[in-house]
Amino acid sequence: MRQTENIYIGFKEKTLFCLGAWLTPNLGLVEKEFAKLVLPSYEDLAMDLSALDACDVNGAILLHALIERLRKKKITVILYNLPSEAEHLLNITRLSEEASLSAIRAKESLFATIGAGAYRVYLGLTEYLSFSGQLAFSLFYALRYPSSFRIKEMLRSIQEHSIKALPIVLLTSMLIGLVIAYQSALQIQKYGADIFVVDMLVISVTRELAPLIAAIVIAGRSGSAYTAQLGVMKITEEIDAMRTMGFDPFRFIVLPNVLALMIGLPMIIFLADIMGIAGGMLAARVELGITVLEFVGRMEEIFNINHLFVGLIKGPFFALIIASIGSMRGMAVENSTDSIGINTKASVVSAIFMVIICDAIFSIIFLELGI
Repeated sequence: MRQTENIYIGFKEKTLFCLGAWLTPNLGLVEKEFAKLVLPSYEDLAMDLSALDACDVNGAILLHALIERLRKKKITVILYNLPSEAEHLLNITRLSEEASLSAIRAKESLFATIGAGAYRVYLGLTEYLSFSGQLAFSLFYALRYPSSFRIKEMLRSIQEHSIKALPIVLLTSMLIGLVIAYQSALQIQKYGADIFVVDMLVISVTRELAPLIAAIVIAGRSGSAYTAQLGVMKITEEIDAMRTMGFDPFRFIVLPNVLALMIGLPMIIFLADIMGIAGGMLAARVELGITVLEFVGRMEEIFNINHLFVGLIKGPFFALIIASIGSMRGMAVENSTDSIGINTKASVVSAIFMVIICDAIFSIIFLELGI
C-alpha cells in the first residue's frame, strides 16, 4: 500500500482501498499514485471508500475517471461504504458525463444524417442524368426513324394529362388571381392608386403565378399518374414483357408522355393566364369599382407581349422536369405496392421542388437579360 501525505491507494486481496482527502489540492498526487499501481487481472474488484475523509467535485470527477479506467480493462468495479456526500457528487458527475456523451452522439448523428442525405441527393442526380441520357437517345432514335414514334399514344397522353387537367388548373388560377387582386386592393386603396392593381396583377400572373400554379397542379396530377402507370406495369411485369419482345419502354411509353406534356403545358399556361386575369378583374370590380372597360384599357397600356412569352417559355421546361421525374420514379418501382406509394410521393415532391428551382433560374436569367 502506497502513502503520499494524506492520500492512500492500495490493494488488499481483491479490494482497492482509497483513503484520505480527495480534494482539489491533492488530486495530482492521487493521479500519480493511481498511475503507479499495477492493475490486477481480476474480473471483479471491490473498491472500499469507507476511509475517504473528504471529497469535492473535482475529487468525484477523478474517482469516476478511475472507475471508468478499470471498467475499460473489463474489470467490474463494486463500490463499498461510499460516503453520502461523495456518492451524491459521483452521481452528478456520472449524469453530466452521460449528458455530454448524448450530446456528442446527437452531434455525430446530425452529421451522419446530413451526410446520408447528401449522398442520397448525389445518387438521385446520377440516376436522373442516366435516365435523361436514355430519354435523349430515344428522342434521337425517333427523329431518325419517325415511323417508330407512337403519335397516337402522344395524342392520348395530351388528352389524359393536359386537356382533362384544364378544369382544376383554370379554377385554381382564377382563385389565385382573385385573391391576389383582393389582397392588393386593400393596400392600394390607402394611397388612392386603385388602377395600378391592373399592373401588378397582369404582370405577376403572366410571368410567374400562372406558369408556377399550372406546373404544381400538373406535377400533383399528371406527374403522379406517370409514376403510378409505370409502377403498375413493372409490378405486373409488363415492362419486362415489352423488353423480352424487343420493345423499348422509353420509346413506346416514356417519350410520348414527355413530349405530350411539353406540348400541352404551354397551352394550359396560356389559358391559366386568361383565367387568372379574369379572377383579378372580378375582384377589382367588386372591391375597387374598376369596370371591365377601365381594366382592359389599363391592361392595353401596360401589357408587353414579353410578359406573356416569359411565362410560356417556361412551360416546356417545367413539363420536361415533371414528366421525366414522374417516369423515372415509375421505372424505379420494385415488386411491392408500398414501392408505388413511396415513389409516387417522391415523384410529386421532387417535381415541385425542381420546378421551383427552375423558375428561380429563369427569373435570374430574364432579370439579367432585362426581359
